[in-house]
Amino acid sequence: MTESTESGERAYRAALIGEQGVVASMVQITAIDDDEACKKAKALVDGHAVDLWEGLRFIDHFPTVDPTN
Repeated sequence: MTESTESGERAYRAALIGEQGVVASMVQITAIDDDEACKKAKALVDGHAVDLWEGLRFIDHFPTVDPTN
């Protein structure tokens, strides 16, 4: 079941993944759809990877950017 706000936005979670591959923290994201949620989650990539979830549904993985490349 998908949770939504009064404005129709859906609730997502972004898992910030640390260097050892473990979840360092979680960030709540609200968005109208998966595309908007992906844009918001991708913007969180800053020295760590991000996994985007809606409830138990995995949406996408955004790897960390290697500054040496």
